[in-house]
Amino acid sequence: MSAPASSLADLLERDLLARYGSPLIGGEELRVALGYPSREALRQAIARGTVPVPLFPVPHRRGKFALIKDVAACLAQWRQGGDVPEGKEMPAR
Repeated sequence: MSAPASSLADLLERDLLARYGSPLIGGEELRVALGYPSREALRQAIARGTVPVPLFPVPHRRGKFALIKDVAACLAQWRQGGDVPEGKEMPAR
C-alpha cells in the first residue's frame, strides 16, 4: 500500500531539506533530484521550458533555482503515476 501523494511529498520535502539545508535547490542538486542524466540535459530542458517545476533566478547568484517543496511535490506526483503538468516533459533516463 502506498502513501497518499501529499504524505509522500511531505516526506520527500523533509528529506531534501535535511540533505541540502535550504528551501532552494539549484545546479547539480536540482539535476540529480529531478533525474536528468547530465548538466547538458538539464540546461536544454531549461532552455526549452520543459523542466517540470517552476524555476526562478536568485539575485546575485548564477543559474536557476526551484523550491524544494515544488521538487518534492513533482516527485510524489510521478511516484503516484500522475502526469507531468501540461507542456512539461519528464527527463530522459
